[in-house]
Amino acid sequence: MPVTKSTFGEYELYTIKNSSGAYVRIASLGAAVQSIVVPNRNGAPTDVVLGYDTPGPIRKSNSECRVYAKRQRI
Repeated sequence: MPVTKSTFGEYELYTIKNSSGAYVRIASLGAAVQSIVVPNRNGAPTDVVLGYDTPGPIRKSNSECRVYAKRQRI
């Protein structure tokens, strides 16, 4: 499976593609899944992830998660 690297704003976007044409795009920003494209029942490639086109919303949503996260001690 070939892995290609492209830019995603100031981050990298890694694309891993298999022989059937399905692929996943993962951003170096917290290993965020940007898209997963697989063939639908008619064979047309379809993105099944609600990813962002730019890293801005990912950074905003990640910072909001950190604000509301609770720490647990065991």
